[in-house]
Amino acid sequence: MLFFMGSMVGLAMAQDLVLLFVFWDLTAVASYYLIAYDRHDPDARASALMALVVTGVTAVLLLIGTLVLYAAYETLSVPELAGRVEPGLLLDVAGLLIVAAALAKSAQVPFHFWLPRAMAAPSPVSAYLHSAAMVAAGVLLLGRVYPLVEKSQLLLDVLLVVGLLSMAVGGVLALTRDVLKQLLAYSTISQYGYVVFMYGLGGEYGAAGAAFYVIAHALAKCALFLTTAGAVTEETGEDHLSNLGGLRKPLPLLAAASGAASAGLAALPLTIGFFKDELFFEAALERGPSSPASPFSGRR
Repeated sequence: MLFFMGSMVGLAMAQDLVLLFVFWDLTAVASYYLIAYDRHDPDARASALMALVVTGVTAVLLLIGTLVLYAAYETLSVPELAGRVEPGLLLDVAGLLIVAAALAKSAQVPFHFWLPRAMAAPSPVSAYLHSAAMVAAGVLLLGRVYPLVEKSQLLLDVLLVVGLLSMAVGGVLALTRDVLKQLLAYSTISQYGYVVFMYGLGGEYGAAGAAFYVIAHALAKCALFLTTAGAVTEETGEDHLSNLGGLRKPLPLLAAASGAASAGLAALPLTIGFFKDELFFEAALERGPSSPASPFSGRR
């Protein structure tokens, strides 16, 4: 867990694309051991291997995109590249490679299949990796290279389409799941679809809103993993939603905590989720009436 935390800190602070790649792979290695924590469970080992393969293979795309940019501009510094890169075919190709790696890490369509399998990990690991760390690494990379991405309309459109598909696919599949951790996994796919979509909208509100969305989701989803999928399962021995109910009286504090976390995720008024959705709508308005998310005419 500490190894993963250190890798995430390095990933968040790196200003160099090669360093980003190194810490990116370190998080994949650490996540393999965390997901396969119960090494005697064949499902846990298989799920860990799937997560490692998907995120590890797509990491090669990040490296290739980095080398393409270095060959053209002779620098690996993200701030320097932001000042030198010009819109064109080279940026589109390199950007697509980097964006594909980021989308795979964030379990976005069509790479979303590995995340529900990774729920074989213990609940504290799922709470950390799959609400605020591992899947957040993908959108963190998008945020880091966003000064490059926003120069390409093709890349912004790709983020819009993938984000919209992930929102829809994750939400629909979540409605079909009865196991608590599976439901939360598909919800995570959908919620990070919102983040990707906001980066696709672009602009001041899009970028700021995406970063705020990550924080809001982490707080709510981590609490849900620890309460609903963790403490409830430990207390009752049951992890199927259809077999649970009537726990408010015997477990009032747990009911209140999970209720507050669910309210934040549902964006009810005065919760942190409410304000993240406000930023989402502002980003859609800023993009204009042509945005798929904006049913308005551009009025403020």
